[in-house]
Amino acid sequence: MKHAYLSTGVALVLALGVAQPASALVKITNVATTKGSKAGTVSYFGSGRSVNAGQFLLTGKDLDTNAAVSLKTFCIDIFNTLKTGTFTRTDDVNVGGQYAAKQDQVMALLGNVSITSADTSAAVQLAVWEIAYETSTTKYSLSDGWFSASGSSLSAAKTLANGYLSKVTKGDWKALANTQLNSLTADGNQDQIWLGTRPPQAPGAVPEPASWAMMIAGFGLIGGAMRRRSVQARFA
Repeated sequence: MKHAYLSTGVALVLALGVAQPASALVKITNVATTKGSKAGTVSYFGSGRSVNAGQFLLTGKDLDTNAAVSLKTFCIDIFNTLKTGTFTRTDDVNVGGQYAAKQDQVMALLGNVSITSADTSAAVQLAVWEIAYETSTTKYSLSDGWFSASGSSLSAAKTLANGYLSKVTKGDWKALANTQLNSLTADGNQDQIWLGTRPPQAPGAVPEPASWAMMIAGFGLIGGAMRRRSVQARFA
């Protein structure tokens, strides 16, 4: 999604770049959840929104090979609503720079939690959003800050998510070896991410990870500029 906002002391780029040659087109024909979801309210920059948080199960086909595709994903883009359609799949996303820490945190989160229930599913989604839309990389809480969550149905998930976030920030959880962050992106649709297995490299081969023109700079949140104008965000 090609959104960019400047704020006082904060530059947010909510953008997923042009796919590199390693990318592929994927047509998603069905959207479901893996273990259900939990309804509640999230507050993004002071604006409350009703959400159903949980892991998606997306099925369809690779348009290049016609092979069936089944992906378990989480939403990273809160500006659009997920629907079926054609996406660009990019494997081995690399944010890089000063924001690499947030990518590592997301990868650590996704690699260390097993989705066994609607609560754990919702908890991981909440934690992904918290990492993505808070400016800090060392202090996360779904009870306050730029991004927060509330509602009785989200209570258990919120407690779990805060626990996950604590393990991530303390370094108890690390990104797993031989894993990579993959994404689905499409204009007018909702960007998705998931943790994939890094394919083995042939001896002497030089890895060529997909590069991004722009990805959520800092996975941050919009600051002062959005205070001065009304911007509506749509959540999953």
